Amino acid sequence: MLRKIRIILAVAVFTLVTFLFLDFTGTLHLWFGWLAKVQLIPAILAVNIVALIVLALLTFVFGAFTAL
Repeated sequence: MLRKIRIILAVAVFTLVTFLFLDFTGTLHLWFGWLAKVQLIPAILAVNIVALIVLALLTFVFGAFTAL
């Protein structure tokens, strides 16, 4: 039962976020704009943190070789 509820909620949120991207008039942002913040900001921050860590590691590794 909980699995069905979770799947239904996931499909609903996915559909609403997709419609936010396709809404050129901006009317859906008045009602469902908070979904973009809830879904996208943590994902963007997670990707940025991973990218920063990878760049820092590459800088430490290859920067040490160029300093020699």
